[in-house]
Amino acid sequence: MGDTTDSSPLDAALTAGIEGDVGALARAIGVQGGHLAWLIGAGASAMSGIPTAGQLIVRFKHQLYCDAHGLDVQDIDPRDRRTRGLIEQYFDGANGLPDRGDTDEYAVSFGRVYPSADVRADLIAELCRGTAPNYGHYVLAALMATNRLSVVFTTNFDDLIETAALSVFDGMTPRPSAVVADLGDPSKAVRAFQKNSWPLVAKIHGDFRSDRLKNTTEELRTQDDEMRQVLQTACGQYGLVVVGYSGRDDSVMTVLREALAQPASFPSGIFWCYRPTDPPAPAVVSFLRDAQDAGRTVAAGAVDNFVELAGAIER
Repeated sequence: MGDTTDSSPLDAALTAGIEGDVGALARAIGVQGGHLAWLIGAGASAMSGIPTAGQLIVRFKHQLYCDAHGLDVQDIDPRDRRTRGLIEQYFDGANGLPDRGDTDEYAVSFGRVYPSADVRADLIAELCRGTAPNYGHYVLAALMATNRLSVVFTTNFDDLIETAALSVFDGMTPRPSAVVADLGDPSKAVRAFQKNSWPLVAKIHGDFRSDRLKNTTEELRTQDDEMRQVLQTACGQYGLVVVGYSGRDDSVMTVLREALAQPASFPSGIFWCYRPTDPPAPAVVSFLRDAQDAGRTVAAGAVDNFVELAGAIER
């Protein structure tokens, strides 16, 4: 993972030494844990059975393709390579969807398949129903319980982080309690920072039980003002570990860039994890390069999954 040759999954423009490995990241967290906030994306919940944005895009395109051609969805298998290619070709910057890999691809396709916000919320609730935290969530909870983690931001709608925390905290005396803030009451996150009420789990795209979810292009265009301020505040006080988040979301990346413009932001560095088969989006590569140029400690490492990272941290 430290290879910086042309075969590296990171953009070749990244300067030598920016790539790290999972072991080095785990050791850094062991030393700096209390000085690092976390940003958790959908990839962290994939091993709990919740589909990622990429998987949902395939599902949405499949449904739209069948609608457009008058086909029954059960008769068309998007797992078939040829069929998948036909669907991708049909929607690649055409027929109402942006180019493949565009930052708006998920949001636009979600809004096309389910125009109603209520229906989108019900689908998210269905996807989250019956799921359980994975090992990675429990390691996060253990870091919280031992004061090695104060703040977690997540773009996910599920409740797996707080469920794991409740399970771990139940066996402790005195029993800690996590502050959970979503778009229904972002002021809870503001008060947590004002009163140093840790740990905090801030759900920047909402919660499946909330009336305020963000999943269409217009909804994702800007963050709630209070939640945006909390994220910027955290970036000014902590370093940042990013796991399971693709960076294909302008609303969050804009906040991170605005934070980077502050002279003392990310004081304990930025550690960005990505899947070996899914290299960082151009917006992420650009952000990391700019952070390094601005004198921040930066590392980007390939991690197969959230559980691999959690295992390295636990060891």
